[in-house]
Parts: sequence; C-alpha cells; structure tokens
Amino acid sequence: MSRRRATSGAIQGDMVLVCGLICATQLVGLAGAATGQAWAIGPFDRFLGVLPNANYVGLLCAPGILLGAHIVHTRGRRAAVLPVVGILILAVALVLSGSRGALLAVAAGALALLLFPASRRPELLLPARGAVLGLQWVARAREGRLRTSVRGHGAGAWRGVSRVLHTRGK
Repeated sequence: MSRRRATSGAIQGDMVLVCGLICATQLVGLAGAATGQAWAIGPFDRFLGVLPNANYVGLLCAPGILLGAHIVHTRGRRAAVLPVVGILILAVALVLSGSRGALLAVAAGALALLLFPASRRPELLLPARGAVLGLQWVARAREGRLRTSVRGHGAGAWRGVSRVLHTRGK
C-alpha cells in the first residue's frame, strides 16, 4: 500500500477522486437549493447543502477549489474541462454559503499557488505546521491547560474522572 502511494500517478488519481467527491457533495446540495428544499438553505439564507452548518460548506469548498486548481495546472488545458466545471460548482457553493474564513483561505491558497513554483510548495508546509502547533500551544496556555498537555494527552481528563468517582462515594 505504501508503494502504491509513492507513485505520482496514484497520488494524482487520489486527488482527482477527492476533488470529485467534494464536487458531488456540493452539487447535491446546490440541486436541493435550486429546487427549494428546506434542508439546503439555513438561517439568514445561507447555503447549507447536505451539511448542518454553512461554514462546513466552506470547509469543504476551499481545499476543493485549490485542489481543482492544482489538477488543472498539472493536467493541461485539454483534460481540464471537468476540473474547471468542478471549481465553478465549488465556487458557487462557497459564495452562497457566505463563509468568510473559507474565502480568505482560498485567497491565501491561490496566492501561494501563484507565487511559489511547484518544486518549492512542500517547503511551505513546514512553517504552516509550526504556526498551527504554536497557535495550539498559545491557546492551551491561555486556558491554563499547558501543564496537562506537557505531561501527556488526557492527564486532565483522568483527573476529572477520578474526582467524579471519589465524590460519588460521599
């Protein structure tokens, strides 16, 4: 299995599959919204599709759009008709959802795709991972949970369980 994933053709095929599944999910939701189904439109007339929250629509659409852009770039213009249609479907769903965070994510991802050549893009992941870990560390420090996470995941939960068990007997 790990050897299968090492080939660029298998990775490209997996990217196409994931992008296609995201597009299909949003297409079902857009069809529901177009026919006036109550489940497809949420509060404040935001597009929900098949998801319970409009921001989840953005959570799927943002990486789907960027993945589709990468597929279009690597496949060439002749084989890019379906990915372009998929990008348009996802863009419509994203705009109708009103998810501002996803719009910013698409803008930042598009900027990275345009500014950095394909050979240097994997290097972008290291600072991004460091930033995410740093933000998690700061958030835990602000909540006073830093010591728990340093000792090991779940240490605070076990402390809470033991408190509950000890108070039951009293």
